[in-house]
Amino acid sequence: PDGSTERMVTGTVDASNVTMWKNGVLRDTDSLAGYSITPANTTSPVRLGTRDMTTGFLVGRLRRVAFFDRKLSATELTTLYAAQGLPEGSGATTPAPAPTPTLDPVPDSDHVTIGAASRQLAGTDIDRAANALVRYTPARGANTGTNQYGAEATVVDGKVTAFVNRTSTGASAAEIPANGYVLSGHGTARDWLVANAKIGSTLVSGPVTIGTASRPVTGTDIDREANALVRYTPARGASTGTNQYGAEATVVDGKVTAFVNRTSTGTAAAKIPANGYVLSGHGTARDWLVANAKIGSTVKL
Repeated sequence: PDGSTERMVTGTVDASNVTMWKNGVLRDTDSLAGYSITPANTTSPVRLGTRDMTTGFLVGRLRRVAFFDRKLSATELTTLYAAQGLPEGSGATTPAPAPTPTLDPVPDSDHVTIGAASRQLAGTDIDRAANALVRYTPARGANTGTNQYGAEATVVDGKVTAFVNRTSTGASAAEIPANGYVLSGHGTARDWLVANAKIGSTLVSGPVTIGTASRPVTGTDIDREANALVRYTPARGASTGTNQYGAEATVVDGKVTAFVNRTSTGTAAAKIPANGYVLSGHGTARDWLVANAKIGSTVKL
């Protein structure tokens, strides 16, 4: 905004997709078929800084504009971004290696579970990149500020209260409720929201906490795999249906009401209470439950 910030914006296109990159990081991928575009050689002019010489003017300056007759790789784009500070005409072609830019990292515990489906968040209140699932809180502002190439689910009190597939409807960015948040997904994350974020669906976001110890939940009512911590609800059936190589804690009204280390006792799969759920852990998740899931302990999920 003050004229001192420079960004490298890149567009690549092939026979199927167009992608946009910012500072060497992939930000968006869209199918040409979705816009009824068929690549072809034409006499149409290429314009920079304006759409049609009457609207869409760029506010700022352009420098070092370049066209390539092939699609550049992610590594090449990262190298170009790293070289942006080299003096023009210096003849230098190999800048000092730079780390590949990444989105703001989030803890492994930052997952969202809707029903039996789980997906990791890319972050909270960050710009949404390609295939990312982002959580937007009131700290972001009045709305998510995302483009139309995604889907957004509004969540209040752990329930989906509104949903829109902006890619198909062209709706505006979702407003963020003061007492909740919005999940916004692009690409594969958009498809995941479309498939799972039904209005009224219950959401679990983040880790499970027992006392002062926290651990990510791998998913809900899914088959338990190595080192996984899974929440089993009555939708799973009468019992968890897991094998004996784990530990299981029964939770009712936010308290551990029963616990068994099946690896050492060989007992049957835990029964799932109608008014609660069972936390089932294997491997490192089993060890975590053994250490923390004492009967009477408070559980937050």
